[in-house]
Amino acid sequence: MITSQPNTKEKLITQDKNMENITIDELTELIRQIDDMSQIELCQLWRHAPSGNKYISGLAGKYFTDRLYKHFDGFTPTISKTIGW
Repeated sequence: MITSQPNTKEKLITQDKNMENITIDELTELIRQIDDMSQIELCQLWRHAPSGNKYISGLAGKYFTDRLYKHFDGFTPTISKTIGW
């Protein structure tokens, strides 16, 4: 018996047992949005986003962290003072 594979939009990625499932398309869109953010925007989101925010949690969160700290070298004192608490 031949069964068809679900299309990309239907495939789910389980992030971990405490996170909701996310589709490949949703993850791809989050990554695109993260790539479009400046260093300051990433830092603002990192500092002010509520716990469990979709950008800083799960698989997207891993990508977000790598982009902020490996691509942009994270926070600078100037950025930290600019965005405040």
